[in-house]
Amino acid sequence: CSSAGFIDDGWSRKLLGSRMTGGPQKVTSVRRRKDVGLWLDASHDGYADRFGLIHERRLFLAAEGNDLRGEDRLVMEGDSEDEPGSSDVASVVDDAVVRFHLHPDVKVSLARDKSSVLLLLPNREGWQFRARGGELSLESSIYAADGNSVRRTNQIVLTCLRPKDEVQFNWAFTRLESD
Repeated sequence: CSSAGFIDDGWSRKLLGSRMTGGPQKVTSVRRRKDVGLWLDASHDGYADRFGLIHERRLFLAAEGNDLRGEDRLVMEGDSEDEPGSSDVASVVDDAVVRFHLHPDVKVSLARDKSSVLLLLPNREGWQFRARGGELSLESSIYAADGNSVRRTNQIVLTCLRPKDEVQFNWAFTRLESD
């Protein structure tokens, strides 16, 4: 489920346009820059009311722009690396999914062993996506950038079945070297 809702079709959408309703009330972020790259730690409480969960995301972008790494965690509200708690995510969630929605012009293919995804951009640049902590797959999706038109596209899906005390995904997009 999404951490926010969207205005459905009808007079509200016609009057207000495509807008988010509800969603996170508390969003935090801390950015750090070093010679090797940029780190961003962020969290939101968009799942707190429904599940009692906080979504934490840690990102690293290499200075050269060729390596983007991330870590997504779902923790019980009040739990964090600094303040671990005794509640577990499994008591609230049967499975957890992280979705990476792609632009329709990006061509994707899942490796036969399902360990990675290859992405080909319109400029012929290649990227590889790898992940730990979940089952990797590709699914259909939609692209609605302007809120008025919808295009078919794909999404990379990481699924963690039967979570334990914490759900954690580690993932990376790495630019492939060209000849």
